[in-house]
Amino acid sequence: MAELHPILCSKCKKPGTADKSECASCHGRVVRMCGSCGFTNAAAKKYCDACGENFALAKAAPPPPPKPAAKPPAAPT
Repeated sequence: MAELHPILCSKCKKPGTADKSECASCHGRVVRMCGSCGFTNAAAKKYCDACGENFALAKAAPPPPPKPAAKPPAAPT
């Protein structure tokens, strides 16, 4: 399952971590992308500057509901 607010490099788009501000591969800036509006913030931020979403409280979309079980055939009367 994809992370709702991924931390990635602004240049090469490789995944990063919040404890590093520079990409190990290309030395680009590591950012956190808001899953709601797509705005990029500093990786250490806990909220989006554009839409105000709190990253710590945000949850991934719930899984789809299970398919209903097949009904057994009705008994003849």
